[in-house]
Amino acid sequence: IKNIFNMLTTINTSITKIEGEMQDLSKMTSDLVGRLGVLEQRTSDLEDSSHEARQDTNELKAQIKELYAKINDQENQARQNNSRILGFPEGIEVINPSCFLEKELPALLNLPSETHLEFERVHHSLGPKPKEGQCPRALIAKLLRFPIKEQILRAAREASPLEWNGHKIMVFQDLSRDLQDHRRQFNPVKRILRQHHAPVTSSLVVNPEPNARPPWRMNSSLLLDEQFTSSLKIELEDFVSFNDALASLRANLWETFNAYAQGKLISWGSFL
Repeated sequence: IKNIFNMLTTINTSITKIEGEMQDLSKMTSDLVGRLGVLEQRTSDLEDSSHEARQDTNELKAQIKELYAKINDQENQARQNNSRILGFPEGIEVINPSCFLEKELPALLNLPSETHLEFERVHHSLGPKPKEGQCPRALIAKLLRFPIKEQILRAAREASPLEWNGHKIMVFQDLSRDLQDHRRQFNPVKRILRQHHAPVTSSLVVNPEPNARPPWRMNSSLLLDEQFTSSLKIELEDFVSFNDALASLRANLWETFNAYAQGKLISWGSFL
């Protein structure tokens, strides 16, 4: 009996010890649950703030994109009287490039004798002076009058190819690099049109009728979509290859091609 009593006493002591340890574990568990709740709340707060930050970032990106487009537009507006002239040897203009162009351009472009060229400034394009044998820098000529600049560009197109003392001369509109890149993306389509002798022009409607339906305009942002440009190129090539032999006149092929391409552009743009 004494041994049984001792065993019960030992068991009771062990149970008491276990109960104490269980209480400690319960307290630790309660602390962990409390800390876990705090962590969950902090995680939720971080997710909310992260979502707000992403929204703010997207809004800022949209604003930056809009501002960049406006700046690019302003840059091209500032260049609207500029012409970029390539081909004149480096240093041929000596000291005064304005006087050089005033003397050489009229004869080179067969401009009327009454044409008076007035340059606000003429300078080389930015960049280090090329070494001997390298391609010369372009001359950037800013004219005082926009119509004269347009006359120079038109005369350069009509008199192309231009040559001055054995040098090939090219005259272009001075555009920002961003706009040049956008236009360059349309080159594959223009190349297809030129191969089939189709005119590549941009039409402008001046003073339309008050109640007239506004002319359709292409969504130029489509040119930034690589999937669109590659798909359009394939479809236009298929169209031309299928209809080239069937068309009796190039004009008919061009009108049909124009309608087909416009339909594709409208269809694709409706999904944006």
